[in-house]
Amino acid sequence: KQWYQRRVRGWKQSMSINLSDRMINLSYKVLIHEAAHGVLGLIEDSSKWRAAQQLDSPMFISTYARDNPNREDVAESFLTWLEVRLNPTSAQSGVIKASIPHRLAVFDDLMCSGYPSTLGIKC
Repeated sequence: KQWYQRRVRGWKQSMSINLSDRMINLSYKVLIHEAAHGVLGLIEDSSKWRAAQQLDSPMFISTYARDNPNREDVAESFLTWLEVRLNPTSAQSGVIKASIPHRLAVFDDLMCSGYPSTLGIKC
């Protein structure tokens, strides 16, 4: 729930936004996905990423990544990499690890070499 107030011409206006836990969780996922485009988009064309895609073939983490492998695979896969790193023993993480292990390794190489302590991620 978010609450804020502002004054307009002397009148107090308020707005209350009620979001379910599901909507909040979805919002985080969308923000992470879009941030991954901006921050990690350059690895889509790297030989390392292309090799990982080939090694994991024919698996993609989502139909959206499969249908748009040159634009969406990094962003879709990064979100699942976070799931694996933050909840390594979950059943979902097991499925992810079995599906795209080579792409996860690319993220490990990139993210775990210098950032794990600042992100709170166990690599």
